[in-house]
Amino acid sequence: MLLVSKNAKQWGAFSYKEAEDLLRVKVKPTKTDSFVETFSIAIVKDQVVMKWENTQVAFKISKGAAQ
Repeated sequence: MLLVSKNAKQWGAFSYKEAEDLLRVKVKPTKTDSFVETFSIAIVKDQVVMKWENTQVAFKISKGAAQ
């Protein structure tokens, strides 16, 4: 699960509050083709792709009403 909080001042999950979630996305981690030294976020076609070390997650972006 990828979580983005509205609370930009919070660092880490020590005082996590679900009510402050701005975005929740179910993601399935996969292995990268090669080691990624620096965390990266890229837009690839209709997906956001996040990579770090040997892990990547991707999720689709679509325009529409929130569910």
